[in-house]
Amino acid sequence: LEVTPRLYRKLEHRLEQRFGGTWRLPTFLRWGSWVGGDRDGNPNVTAAITRVVLQRQRQTVLARYLVDVEELGRVLSISALRARTGSLDELMASIEHDRERLPEMAAHARPRTLHEPWREKLWYVQARLRATLEHGELGYVDAARYREDLAVLDRALRAAGFAKIADQELRDALRRVDVFGFHLAS
Repeated sequence: LEVTPRLYRKLEHRLEQRFGGTWRLPTFLRWGSWVGGDRDGNPNVTAAITRVVLQRQRQTVLARYLVDVEELGRVLSISALRARTGSLDELMASIEHDRERLPEMAAHARPRTLHEPWREKLWYVQARLRATLEHGELGYVDAARYREDLAVLDRALRAAGFAKIADQELRDALRRVDVFGFHLAS
C-alpha cells in the first residue's frame, strides 16, 4: 500500500530522465496472496477462514484510503477564489449531488470549508468510505465509484491551474485505488 505508488513514481521519473517528456505508466502491477486461499488440501483453511481473510484485506485497504483522504484534506486547502473561471463546474456539481445525498454531513462540512471545494468534497468521500467499511447504504458500491470521486478532484485541480498539486498525494491515492481496488490482493 505504501510502496506501490512510490515504485510507479520512480519508474516514471527514470523514464523521464532517460527519454524526456512526461510519463504516466498504465497500471500493470497486481498483488496476490495465498493467505486464506490455500484450499488445495489444507484442512485448516475453510470457507469461513477465506471469508475472514478477504474481509480483513478489504478493511486494511479501506483504512488506508481513509488515511489518504485525511492527508488530502490537509493538502487541498486551496481557495476556490484562486481557481480559473469555470474550472470548478464539474466539482461543484459533484458536491451538490453529495450535499443532497448526505445532508447531515453537508451541515457539518459547508461551514468548515467555505471557498474550499476540494476539502468539502473530501468530507463526503470520507463519509462514504466509512459507510463502505461499515457496509452502510451510503457507502461506495465499488472501487470505481471511489476512484471517480478522486478523479473529479484531480480534473478540477488541473483545470484550475493546480496540476503540480494534483501530481502529489492525489496522484498516489489514484494509483493506489487502481492497483488495489477494495480487495488489496487477488
